[in-house]
Amino acid sequence: MPINSRQKGARAERLFRDLLRAEGYMQARRGQQFCGSPDSPDVVCPELDFIHWEIKAVERLNIEDAMDQARRDCGTGNAECGMKKIPIVAHKRNFRAWLVTMDAETFFKFLRGDFLEPRKDTKGAKENLGVLREAHDTTAETAVLPENTETKTQMNQPRSYETRLQRKKPMKIKNNNSNFEACPEFTGKGVCVDVTPLRKQQSQFGERDVFKLVFEVDMEKDDGARYCVWSRNFTPSLNEKANLRKFLKGWFGRDLTKQELDDFDTESLIGKPAQLVVVHEHKDGETYANIVACTPDKSNESLKATGKYVRVKDRPAKDGQPSTESRSNGGYRRAQSATESTPDFGSVKIHVGRCKGLEVRDLAPEQVQALIEKWLPTAKANAKPTADDKRLMAGLESWAAANLQPVEEDNLTY
Repeated sequence: MPINSRQKGARAERLFRDLLRAEGYMQARRGQQFCGSPDSPDVVCPELDFIHWEIKAVERLNIEDAMDQARRDCGTGNAECGMKKIPIVAHKRNFRAWLVTMDAETFFKFLRGDFLEPRKDTKGAKENLGVLREAHDTTAETAVLPENTETKTQMNQPRSYETRLQRKKPMKIKNNNSNFEACPEFTGKGVCVDVTPLRKQQSQFGERDVFKLVFEVDMEKDDGARYCVWSRNFTPSLNEKANLRKFLKGWFGRDLTKQELDDFDTESLIGKPAQLVVVHEHKDGETYANIVACTPDKSNESLKATGKYVRVKDRPAKDGQPSTESRSNGGYRRAQSATESTPDFGSVKIHVGRCKGLEVRDLAPEQVQALIEKWLPTAKANAKPTADDKRLMAGLESWAAANLQPVEEDNLTY
């Protein structure tokens, strides 16, 4: 095997190992680095000790050959539990998601919940429980039963699939924002009603101070109150590469003057009108309203604030703790990405070119850079972009801000 092929295989094994760890199987590790045997599994996961993992990362995979290899190796080599394991092939292509292939018989066993039971074909059957049973038994309620013949007889009978389902008692978390109504997609007048207090945020560049701008829009809810929408996170920096500087430049229709750069008061933004474009982002069943464009309001009648919105800094404290944006939204919910530490541009779908149908996170950096250089300027010049165009433009700009520009140090007195 060529050296680069071995390196690619090792890289794929590390990727799948990290995927298992991200899903909660923290003891997952590569098999070859520990065993050194050709028959050892590519990835070893003690929590899923009944599975033999065969990892493949090629563009044109012969899945039948891969499954045959997994079947040959699953009962040999350094099998930690001394049994023939279940062969499963995990495979992926470049810039694509992981896929898992198994025999249909194994698949239906998973559906029936057969792996909730102790493995009867192992030496330590009582100790070697399937990981699924272990996970669900942590939340199952137990009861002390009288020790009699009838009870013992029932316990020795194999449990049905319905009985096993009744044993599962998943933890339920109530949604505190169940009554929240996201701002609809919108194009029209808005007015700035708040500059939120600075708060600490962890990012890939370390801890930093961030804040958001809040706008009321010219659209009312059923109760007569206006919808509000929150901007992305900004750092208090007016460097020419800072996101706040770019946002203000689009909002004002000009760059900041020297006097504004020397001493900019964010309170001067309160009550300032704007023309907004708000689009929706759907993530994990939630709908987020995001500002993708903020331009000057050149109409004769600018939108005025209703006064119903209570600024974050003016809200009462709870339980003796200072009021923060995350603890109280005053009837409104800030427009945020599903990922708090960085803008969630990865889920934006490509609708143009050869990468149509893929998400931004599926592309190589060179491909994203090509879209930014070739497609983005043309899209910005379009007077009537579609909703898909707006989402992709916002995603590409977020990607560029996060990957092509360093985070600037705070240089503005806030």
